Amino acid sequence: MSQWSIEHLLQMDPYDFEKLVAYLFSNMGYKAEVTNQSKDDGVDVVLKLEKFGLSHKWLVQAKRYSKTVGVKEIREYSSLRYHDDVESIIVVTTDEFTDDAKNESKKHNVKLIEGGLLVEMLNYYCPDEQEGPEDSISENSEQLSIADDIILKNEESVMANEPAVVKGQKLMVAVTNKNIYLIKKTLGIFSRKTDIYQQIDVNNIVGIHTNNRVIYLLTRQNGDIEIFNIHPKKPEKLFETFSNLKAEYTKGEYLLKFEIKKDGYLILTSKRLMDLNSDNEVEGEFNLKNIVGSGVTNIGLFKKQKLVVWVSSDKVNKYEIEVDDIQEWQKQINNAVKTV
Repeated sequence: MSQWSIEHLLQMDPYDFEKLVAYLFSNMGYKAEVTNQSKDDGVDVVLKLEKFGLSHKWLVQAKRYSKTVGVKEIREYSSLRYHDDVESIIVVTTDEFTDDAKNESKKHNVKLIEGGLLVEMLNYYCPDEQEGPEDSISENSEQLSIADDIILKNEESVMANEPAVVKGQKLMVAVTNKNIYLIKKTLGIFSRKTDIYQQIDVNNIVGIHTNNRVIYLLTRQNGDIEIFNIHPKKPEKLFETFSNLKAEYTKGEYLLKFEIKKDGYLILTSKRLMDLNSDNEVEGEFNLKNIVGSGVTNIGLFKKQKLVVWVSSDKVNKYEIEVDDIQEWQKQINNAVKTV
């Protein structure tokens, strides 16, 4: 039997999370009602307890957060206590509350349930309801992610389908012989939601690089290069699948050398040299046809040398780049420019 965890909760749709909180309290003996999303007035769940002629009501805010809840939110939610016949406000989060938020809650009779306590409550009151990602994304994940979601084109077949973290999101990476699909699956006990996050034509792949179990997928979109950092559960399997696509994407622009810098990436392809920051923004981009020379800076005994590239447009400009292996980069750039 799977156990509830913070990771499972963060995969849920926010509205499903509200319904889960209501379901939890209903199992605890409360009458719980999820409010209409468009007319909730800041209230996610209304709790009522009516016994022996006595009636009590609480208003609940359910925050599926991956960040701490601060004092500002507590002050905002505390105003909800002025609703008619409200005993108290309850704020439920998947993360934690700051110390200031906890102190503020005591002043306004706001009850707090942090992620750790929420998981304990779910495992106690709803132990049989959990279906975690391991149950849904199994050895049959290919069928679960592709069937009814992706329309495979003529002669298109699935090569691999692996769960991974891409740009901070938990996605399924589905690889076919023609496309790579990034699929977002939201799992919950109340619903399952699938979104096709992105489709990448195999012909638009520039290259693939792997480092410390991370796969860097370089693609070309409208002339620009975009990098997808993929953290798969099984990197070896996914990297092998990507490598099998090489015969297809090397017909166009393809990767020659790739380096991960502390503040971005340096990329050499069969057509250009690019210096990108960590947000995929271009710091420098040079067509190989315009590169007229390369060298090394001479900036003193105790300073690190840099790679120098001279680029000709209206005039010759010098561009300096800090790299790990200057000689290797210079060699690769010189060879690439000679073959253009």
